[in-house]
Amino acid sequence: MTETDEAELRDLIPRLRRFARALTHDSTAADDLVQASLERAVSRWKSRHEAGSLQA
Repeated sequence: MTETDEAELRDLIPRLRRFARALTHDSTAADDLVQASLERAVSRWKSRHEAGSLQA
């Protein structure tokens, strides 16, 4: 993961939190969901498609 990738991912965190909050209606559960999602994304980073947008 490059520094650019990290910055892009970091910029998406607020959007992820808003989406998770809309799904869970609970800020603690939303934070847990975002953390689990980010952990999964980072652990599988090498298998992602380079042409794809991180927002997707």
